[in-house]
Amino acid sequence: PGSDGAPAPDAVPAEPNKRHGGGGRRPLSAALKRIEHSILVPADERACVLCGVERTCVLHRECMRLEYVPGHVEVHVEKREVLACIPCRKDVSVAPREEPVRKVRAAPSLLTEFLILKCDDALPLHRVREQLLRLGIDLPKSTLGRWWDYVTALLGPLADVIIGRILAGDYMGVDDTGLLYLAPTDKGKKRPGAKGHLWCFVGNGPLVGFRFTRSWTADEIAVHLRLAEGFVQGDGYAGYGSEVDLD
Repeated sequence: PGSDGAPAPDAVPAEPNKRHGGGGRRPLSAALKRIEHSILVPADERACVLCGVERTCVLHRECMRLEYVPGHVEVHVEKREVLACIPCRKDVSVAPREEPVRKVRAAPSLLTEFLILKCDDALPLHRVREQLLRLGIDLPKSTLGRWWDYVTALLGPLADVIIGRILAGDYMGVDDTGLLYLAPTDKGKKRPGAKGHLWCFVGNGPLVGFRFTRSWTADEIAVHLRLAEGFVQGDGYAGYGSEVDLD
């Protein structure tokens, strides 16, 4: 700076610190059909509880969900009204949610299609991503991985109910098959993966249940065999004999 405190002619002002962009959600394509749902505060709740004056809508809170319609995907935008009392500036309320809060942006219709592609069609995630890209949504595999964790956690209790009904029957057949799996600790290994076992349970009805164990030791599957109320039929696996008698 000069003697009067002004900056020197050749001084270059310092650039503001640039904030590095983080992750965040990938923006949705503008070509996707968008449907807005305006949700209002109920009529009997619009007056201020303090002064009785009808409150004013000051903004809307938006929440998006992806709905699957055969052949395409739609973006449904939930716009919830936010009311505030202008005179007293104290009473504020938000319209209730139309849909329950979920950890993922996909609606049940799209999650169902995702499960069909992943499980029934046996597609790996990168091919599921290609299928969804044809529907107009570009999602990274990490997002699809979160969807998989979300839906499998939701279906866990249903799997327990199915197993319970099979165990409560008069007859149950059980068998297993080897299954290679990856563990989080496998990252960086030259030969990742280990051999686990997928167990199948069937009864007299149409239900089929599955359980996964990391080894072939009898104690991992014994709890299910002990809970069976009827006859249990299995193969000649010697490990059964130490835990339960099979016919």
